[in-house]
Amino acid sequence: MDTKNLTAAFRELVKSGFIARRNFSCCTNCAGNDIANEAAELIDKGKDPSEIRGTVFYHRQSGERLRKTGECHLYFGRIHTAKHGNLGAPSKVVGREAVAILRKHGVDVTWNGKADSALLVRAS
Repeated sequence: MDTKNLTAAFRELVKSGFIARRNFSCCTNCAGNDIANEAAELIDKGKDPSEIRGTVFYHRQSGERLRKTGECHLYFGRIHTAKHGNLGAPSKVVGREAVAILRKHGVDVTWNGKADSALLVRAS
Protein backbone atom coordinates (compact mmCIF):
# COMPACT_ATOMS: atom_id res chain seq x y z
CA MET A 1 0.00 0.00 0.00
CA ASP A 2 1.18 3.48 -0.75
CA THR A 3 1.16 4.88 2.77
CA LYS A 4 1.28 8.42 1.34
CA ASN A 5 -2.34 7.95 0.21
CA LEU A 6 -3.36 6.63 3.61
CA THR A 7 -1.53 9.48 5.33
CA ALA A 8 -3.29 12.04 3.12
CA ALA A 9 -6.67 10.42 3.82
CA PHE A 10 -6.08 10.50 7.58
CA ARG A 11 -5.08 14.16 7.39
CA GLU A 12 -8.35 14.94 5.65
CA LEU A 13 -10.30 12.89 8.20
CA VAL A 14 -8.78 15.01 10.98
CA LYS A 15 -9.55 18.24 9.09
CA SER A 16 -13.13 17.00 8.65
CA GLY A 17 -13.61 16.67 12.41
CA PHE A 18 -12.76 13.03 13.03
CA ILE A 19 -10.43 11.86 15.74
CA ALA A 20 -8.36 9.78 13.33
CA ARG A 21 -5.32 7.83 14.48
CA ARG A 22 -2.87 5.49 12.76
CA ASN A 23 -0.92 2.71 14.48
CA PHE A 24 -2.52 3.88 17.70
CA SER A 25 -2.68 1.91 20.96
CA CYS A 26 -2.34 -1.86 21.25
CA CYS A 27 -5.79 -3.18 20.32
CA THR A 28 -9.34 -2.15 19.43
CA ASN A 29 -10.59 -1.92 23.02
CA CYS A 30 -7.64 0.11 24.29
CA ALA A 31 -7.72 2.41 21.25
CA GLY A 32 -11.46 3.00 21.72
CA ASN A 33 -10.94 3.87 25.38
CA ASP A 34 -7.98 6.13 24.60
CA ILE A 35 -9.95 7.97 21.91
CA ALA A 36 -12.94 8.41 24.24
CA ASN A 37 -10.64 9.86 26.89
CA GLU A 38 -9.02 12.15 24.31
CA ALA A 39 -12.43 13.37 23.12
CA ALA A 40 -13.53 14.08 26.70
CA GLU A 41 -10.30 16.01 27.34
CA LEU A 42 -10.81 18.08 24.19
CA ILE A 43 -14.32 19.02 25.33
CA ASP A 44 -13.10 19.78 28.85
CA LYS A 45 -10.57 22.16 27.26
CA GLY A 46 -13.33 23.98 25.35
CA LYS A 47 -13.88 22.07 22.09
CA ASP A 48 -17.50 22.17 20.97
CA PRO A 49 -18.80 18.56 21.07
CA SER A 50 -20.71 19.14 17.82
CA GLU A 51 -17.36 19.58 16.01
CA ILE A 52 -16.43 15.93 16.65
CA ARG A 53 -17.67 13.78 13.72
CA GLY A 54 -16.55 10.43 15.18
CA THR A 55 -13.41 8.32 15.00
CA VAL A 56 -11.44 6.32 12.44
CA PHE A 57 -8.34 4.41 13.52
CA TYR A 58 -6.18 1.37 13.29
CA HIS A 59 -4.19 0.03 16.21
CA ARG A 60 -0.66 -1.34 16.40
CA GLN A 61 -1.75 -4.94 15.75
CA SER A 62 -3.39 -3.79 12.52
CA GLY A 63 -0.32 -1.70 11.72
CA GLU A 64 1.81 -4.84 11.95
CA ARG A 65 -0.59 -6.64 9.62
CA LEU A 66 -0.42 -3.72 7.20
CA ARG A 67 3.37 -3.92 7.08
CA LYS A 68 3.39 -7.73 6.69
CA THR A 69 0.47 -8.33 4.32
CA GLY A 70 -0.38 -4.98 2.76
CA GLU A 71 -3.83 -4.88 4.30
CA CYS A 72 -5.46 -3.99 7.58
CA HIS A 73 -8.74 -3.15 9.24
CA LEU A 74 -9.79 0.37 10.10
CA TYR A 75 -12.25 0.80 12.93
CA PHE A 76 -14.72 3.66 12.98
CA GLY A 77 -17.80 5.02 14.62
CA ARG A 78 -19.39 7.28 17.11
CA ILE A 79 -17.32 7.93 20.22
CA HIS A 80 -18.80 6.79 23.55
CA THR A 81 -17.62 8.76 26.58
CA ALA A 82 -18.65 8.31 30.19
CA LYS A 83 -18.59 12.03 30.86
CA HIS A 84 -20.11 13.48 27.68
CA GLY A 85 -22.16 10.59 26.28
CA ASN A 86 -22.11 9.75 22.57
CA LEU A 87 -20.16 12.07 20.30
CA GLY A 88 -20.26 12.26 16.53
CA ALA A 89 -22.49 11.07 13.77
CA PRO A 90 -24.11 7.62 13.83
CA SER A 91 -21.53 4.93 13.13
CA LYS A 92 -22.94 4.05 9.71
CA VAL A 93 -22.61 7.69 8.64
CA VAL A 94 -19.02 7.78 9.95
CA GLY A 95 -18.28 4.66 7.90
CA ARG A 96 -19.73 6.15 4.71
CA GLU A 97 -17.81 9.40 5.16
CA ALA A 98 -14.56 7.57 5.94
CA VAL A 99 -14.89 5.34 2.86
CA ALA A 100 -15.51 8.39 0.65
CA ILE A 101 -12.42 10.19 1.98
CA LEU A 102 -10.22 7.09 1.74
CA ARG A 103 -11.29 6.45 -1.88
CA LYS A 104 -10.81 10.13 -2.75
CA HIS A 105 -7.16 9.64 -1.82
CA GLY A 106 -6.77 6.43 -3.81
CA VAL A 107 -6.94 4.00 -0.90
CA ASP A 108 -8.46 0.61 -1.84
CA VAL A 109 -11.15 0.10 0.80
CA THR A 110 -13.87 -2.51 1.18
CA TRP A 111 -16.83 -2.25 3.54
CA ASN A 112 -20.09 -4.18 3.77
CA GLY A 113 -22.02 -1.08 4.86
CA LYS A 114 -22.75 -2.31 8.37
CA ALA A 115 -22.07 -0.07 11.36
CA ASP A 116 -20.47 -2.91 13.33
CA SER A 117 -18.04 -4.02 10.60
CA ALA A 118 -14.50 -2.74 10.13
CA LEU A 119 -13.24 -1.28 6.88
CA LEU A 120 -10.60 -3.33 5.05
CA VAL A 121 -7.86 -1.40 3.27
CA ARG A 122 -5.53 -3.19 0.84
CA ALA A 123 -2.43 -2.48 -1.16
CA SER A 124 -3.40 -1.44 -4.68
